[in-house]
Amino acid sequence: MSKGEVSANGTTYNESNVTATKDLSFASGKDTNIKGGMLSGEKVTGNVGNDLNIESKQDSNSYKENNKSAGASIGIGSNKAISGSASVGKIDSNYNSVTDQSGIYAGKEGFEINVEGNTDLKGGIISSTADADKNKLSTGTLTFEDIQNKADYKAGGAGIKVNKNNDAEYNEKGITPDIGMPASGESESTTKATISKGTIEIRDKENQKQDINKLNRDNQNSLNRLGEIFDKTKIEERQELANLFGELAYNEIHYMDGSNEQKALYHAVVGGIMSKLTSGDFLAGASAAGINKLVIEEIDKVAGGDPDKAQWVSAALGAVISGLVSGNVQAGASTAASGTKNNEYGARPLYSKQDGAYIYVPGEGWYVVVDGKDVYTQETPPEGVPYWQKDEGGNLGWDYIRHDRSDQKIDDKILYCKYIMINNKAYGVTVYEYNDNTKKAIIKNGMTMLAGALLAKNANSFDSIDALFNNIDPKDGLDYKSILKGSTIENISNYLSKVAGR
Repeated sequence: MSKGEVSANGTTYNESNVTATKDLSFASGKDTNIKGGMLSGEKVTGNVGNDLNIESKQDSNSYKENNKSAGASIGIGSNKAISGSASVGKIDSNYNSVTDQSGIYAGKEGFEINVEGNTDLKGGIISSTADADKNKLSTGTLTFEDIQNKADYKAGGAGIKVNKNNDAEYNEKGITPDIGMPASGESESTTKATISKGTIEIRDKENQKQDINKLNRDNQNSLNRLGEIFDKTKIEERQELANLFGELAYNEIHYMDGSNEQKALYHAVVGGIMSKLTSGDFLAGASAAGINKLVIEEIDKVAGGDPDKAQWVSAALGAVISGLVSGNVQAGASTAASGTKNNEYGARPLYSKQDGAYIYVPGEGWYVVVDGKDVYTQETPPEGVPYWQKDEGGNLGWDYIRHDRSDQKIDDKILYCKYIMINNKAYGVTVYEYNDNTKKAIIKNGMTMLAGALLAKNANSFDSIDALFNNIDPKDGLDYKSILKGSTIENISNYLSKVAGR
């Protein structure tokens, strides 16, 4: 069952234009109002009997979406499993910007305007391409104010999952949080009230309140139109990629050597990248993920070893941490809960002798379960089939991991890519074009995907590794080349400090 509400509204102003091929003259006995319009000519002459009011108008767009969904299933017969989920989501986008500046536009012959009363500019302009000595405004008084343009969006959501199935993945049993990465963005600019360089004569000096020296005189820096930054499809895609990246990277860190403190650094980088993928604050994700890993043993004690309870504790802790650091509560809850789910509880501690299951023992080889017994085999699991792998150190018991030896390659243009190097292997997410279709993929298996893109099927697309990176969007502040040098603790620490300082 799902329910959604969408509201979209917009206002667009089309400027009214009065244009003369040569000279343009206007006169009025009372007020002259130019609001959402333009007067232009090679030379502009004007006489206003009272006030001259010039005001620019802002185009506006708003998009608001609220959705709810819920579902459940109950097994019958011997497998009386119960599973279900519920979630809520919200998107809020607003855009307000001047796209065309209202005013008077003179050419190389300048302007000469006389106003008996007050000249008021609200993001308006009196502009000229002439030399300053050809421009003159004579007015009783002058008032002016800039217009602030702003675009912003926020997208977020959260939910719960219920899985009482005995065959459920270890980290998905029970009632677990389902907290995706939030997405947000904002942009601002100022449309400045402007009069081109020239003479401004204030006749009623006693009633002149504003300092005209603070008025913008640069007509090349006045409009500052703001572009729209909200794209629902791209935002949802980045949220999905961030969640996939966290799942993959956290799971890989689980199998790495190193102290808890060392792994906390990796968690911090992964959490930070998850946050940056959705245009968030790097520190919001990094701080929550790193600290969550540092205290994971205490979280495990509080949760009594239950993976579902541990995820809720991590989500709460991450929310508090990122709330203090950046105010982005959901980013911290998402990165911390993901780290606990896919790292601390990403492997199953119990070995189940299910017929057909594959087991790999380092130094010995492969076994397959037949009639409840481990039988040695020279066959490896088919592609995509999960297998059990014994922990070499003997500290974790039996770990359940996914086995997939498929080589991923990108056959066409890379549109977007984010990854982290761990033990000289790349893990991340990418968007690429294949046969004119946009596709998404997870980067794993080391550098296979990127090397495949360059060497196997993209030889004509990129001249070198540097050229490959030129096709990857670096605007989120990630230094790909430095990460490629390796993933020592020193490199990660330097990288974390560098990004956090931006």
